[in-house]
Amino acid sequence: MQAQTPKFGMGPFLSMSIIARTSGDPGAAIGALRTAVRELDPGVALYDVQTAETIIDRSVASRRFTSLLLGLFAFIGLVLGASGIYGVLAYTVARRTQEIGIRRALGAPPSRVAQEVISGGMKPVIVGLGAGLLASYWTTSFWSTQLFNVSRTDPAIYGGVVVGVLLVALAATIVPVRRALRVSPIVALRSE
Repeated sequence: MQAQTPKFGMGPFLSMSIIARTSGDPGAAIGALRTAVRELDPGVALYDVQTAETIIDRSVASRRFTSLLLGLFAFIGLVLGASGIYGVLAYTVARRTQEIGIRRALGAPPSRVAQEVISGGMKPVIVGLGAGLLASYWTTSFWSTQLFNVSRTDPAIYGGVVVGVLLVALAATIVPVRRALRVSPIVALRSE
């Protein structure tokens, strides 16, 4: 038996690590390993027997938990951001109901009114997306140590965010515009 570094300070408690490769299930080989060690030296006890998979899982558990928390907070931030965009745009378009009624009363085609309101609502969203993409690109160097199997400039992630925000913004403008276009111009003029 070869003495290694004492595990519990100084004294007679010397420990030794044994690594064994198995051809089958490592958990099933523990009993055979204990029997083999007992046959060699009955005074040696095996304790803290673990598979390599368990050791690896324990070594990355804190990073995995941190990643899970970051992912959860990112999802909550995404939901809050999407609901904020939707709420602001829907409110802005709903406030234009009287304007939409006046335009319709003056003979403007509904498709033209909808197009103008939607494009007006999308302009600040596009400016915000541009600023957000630039800011996220500049700050990825700070987060690059937390990324695993993801590039700092992964086009799928940036594209997914852009498409998601644009879809939320379109829904936030289209729904109130359609509602306002269904209202009679006389009723729209009397609102407020």
